[in-house]
Amino acid sequence: MNTTLTIPHSASPIEEEILDIIRAGLDHSDPKGWIPWAWSVLAREGDVPAVLCDDHGDEYARLLLTLAGLGRLYELFVEVHLGGYASGEIMTDLLHEGWPHMTVIELARYCEQRGIYDSDLPETESGLQNAAIEEHTDAVRRRLVEILGEWHLYTSLVHAATPEPLPDFSEDDVADEEELDDDSAIVPDGDVNSPTVEQEHQLVFDQIPLPFETAIVFDSSDGRSYEWLRGDLDLG
Repeated sequence: MNTTLTIPHSASPIEEEILDIIRAGLDHSDPKGWIPWAWSVLAREGDVPAVLCDDHGDEYARLLLTLAGLGRLYELFVEVHLGGYASGEIMTDLLHEGWPHMTVIELARYCEQRGIYDSDLPETESGLQNAAIEEHTDAVRRRLVEILGEWHLYTSLVHAATPEPLPDFSEDDVADEEELDDDSAIVPDGDVNSPTVEQEHQLVFDQIPLPFETAIVFDSSDGRSYEWLRGDLDLG
C-alpha cells in the first residue's frame, strides 16, 4: 500500500516536556523524530489530537499511554533491527504527581475501564503501567499498519533507525572552525524559516515507501525486523 501523507511540520505536535519523559525511558534515541511523526499520522486519522499538551483532562492517560506505546514500538524495532531481541525491560516512568506525568489514580481508573491488569502478583503500580504500555504498543502497531500499510511503516522505521553518515571534514573546515571565537556571530545559511533536520526527516517519512532493494540494504537484521513487525510483538 503506497500512501503519501501531507502533515504540517511547522511545529512539533508534542510538547517537549511530554516527549522528554518518553525519551528518558529509551535506550535508542529518536534523532529523526519518528515518534512525533507517527503521532501526526494517528492525528490525521482523528485517533489523537493534533497537538498533545496539558489540556486534555480525562483523556490524558490514554494519550500519554499511546505516546508511550509509540516510543516502545520504536525502541523494540530498533533493537530487532540491530540484531537483538524484542525483550527489553520497559524503563519509561509515567507515574508522578503533576504534569506532564499522570497519577496512579488516573492510571488505575483508565486500566479498570479498559480491562488492563498486571499479570504478575503481587500487582504493582509499575507493573500496571507496563501492562498498559504493552497493550498500547500492540494497538499502535496494528493501527499504523491499517493507515500506512506494512511496507510504509517498516521503511519509515528503517529510515529512523539508520544512523546518519559522519560528515566529511577537510583541513580547511577545521581551520575555519578554529578561527571562530566565542564572540563570533554565526549566521546560518539559507532561510531562517527552512525546516529543521528533524522536520526534513519527517518529510521523508511521509513519502512513498522505499523500494525493497533500498530498505533491505539498511536492515542489519536480514529482514527479521520486517517479519517481527508483521507478527507477534513478543517475537524477537
